[in-house]
Amino acid sequence: MVTIFYGLDFTDSFFHINEALHPVNDDYRFSFLLSSIFIKAVSGLFGDQLIWFRMINGILLLIPGVISFFYVKRKMDIIQSLLYGTILLFISSSLNTNILGFDTFSTLLLSLIFFTSLDYLEKNSVAKILLLSFLTVAAILTRFPNFVVLLVISGFLFYDERNSNLIKTKAFLKPVFYLLFSMFLTVLVYSLYYSDFVLVIKEEFDIAGHETTHLLKNYLNDFYKLIAISLYFLTSYEVFKFCAKKVRKPELVYIPFFIIQLLISFGIASLTKYNFTLYFVSIVLSFAVIFFKEKKSNFPNREFIILILYVICMFVNPFGSNTGLIKASFLFILFPFIAVILKPTRIKFWVGTLIVTCFLGITNKVLIPYEDANFLKLNNSVNIPKLSQIRTQGERSDYLEDVDKEIAKLLNEDINPYFYGSKSHIFNYLYPFASINIKDFNQDLMNSEINPKMQRLMKSKEKIAIFLTYKYPENSYYTDLSALEERLLNEGFEKISKGKILYYIRN
Repeated sequence: MVTIFYGLDFTDSFFHINEALHPVNDDYRFSFLLSSIFIKAVSGLFGDQLIWFRMINGILLLIPGVISFFYVKRKMDIIQSLLYGTILLFISSSLNTNILGFDTFSTLLLSLIFFTSLDYLEKNSVAKILLLSFLTVAAILTRFPNFVVLLVISGFLFYDERNSNLIKTKAFLKPVFYLLFSMFLTVLVYSLYYSDFVLVIKEEFDIAGHETTHLLKNYLNDFYKLIAISLYFLTSYEVFKFCAKKVRKPELVYIPFFIIQLLISFGIASLTKYNFTLYFVSIVLSFAVIFFKEKKSNFPNREFIILILYVICMFVNPFGSNTGLIKASFLFILFPFIAVILKPTRIKFWVGTLIVTCFLGITNKVLIPYEDANFLKLNNSVNIPKLSQIRTQGERSDYLEDVDKEIAKLLNEDINPYFYGSKSHIFNYLYPFASINIKDFNQDLMNSEINPKMQRLMKSKEKIAIFLTYKYPENSYYTDLSALEERLLNEGFEKISKGKILYYIRN
């Protein structure tokens, strides 16, 4: 949890908070309605300081691991329980990007759906189907692409009913009931919240950033990486198995083997620019391949159903995401649980791999916090109340404080400030009155098609200053004029450049 005090991005964290606290037209986005409602509730209970959002996010990411611990604690002694708990803490810290948003809520809800499905396998009942429906609806309301869960759980229920019901036609009853009831509840909630639900959906899909070709390209790029890293783990497993068979005391092999694995993993990390998210997913895929290979004579049984359901649930989070497959890693928090309950042939290989992974994950967290500098360089706090507990690199803290002073100066001169650019989200959080209320996450200055709201602002008669923030201050450089800047100059604005600060003013 100590990592919640370090590192400061300007984008994702504040995009979600802004959508919750200051939604455009006072309507929450339908694609993550419930996520925004929850963030708003957090703000109402604790305040709008960034540290509270980060603290709640860290707790929510721990909940799936805590639930899994109570499932398996009877199967472990004290030492094993301590090791299990420690691994969970390290994995949770490695996965935590300090962003309270739909990814965190989606991960929690998918975990609850997974555990409820396991309970249903033990003893099915209508009450558990109803619970699955409510959890599914919550998952969809939290992140709309999660609607694929409807198909996943319907298939799961059908398979279970097909195996246990002698009358084949009855196998459709429960899955169809679950599907229709969940869809009814989802449409009902949307219809009650939005006066024109169909129009809201159309507007949402018109927002740029999730084009199909772009999504597929990112999926394919990550898919190739997953295959490559998975082949490494499959090879490592075969080497481990060979060495264990050839040596009288296999325990003598473990330490040197995992030291070598650690060194190789650092090499993989450097090639992937220390992005361990796909590394985590590759471990799960390798585990699944090996488990199917070694236990195929028992297929299909309860263990296979659990593993298949887990792997499918992992890939729900990246569905519809323009970041490729990396978000599949969020459910890696449940992998220790899977390894314990499925009892693979060589559990020590997976325990060792998890320990190596934890070390790598924390090392990565120290070397490269999310969108900030090396952990050792995060020595500066920001003298702005909403950010005061967070430490970041000096250039960012200086830049934020300088902008804060400039905003105060402009307001004293009765000039209204506004912010535009892909790094404007943090400023919309700090100064809600300065938001242009643009829904797009990416705000490109080079785009020749100026946003309609920006056009209206430029043509207004009020005294305004438009800050342009499209890069982090440590990387900022302004050379050639962007399309937007040329338009601003043509509209009679004056360019003001003060160090890293750039804005256009019209008195």
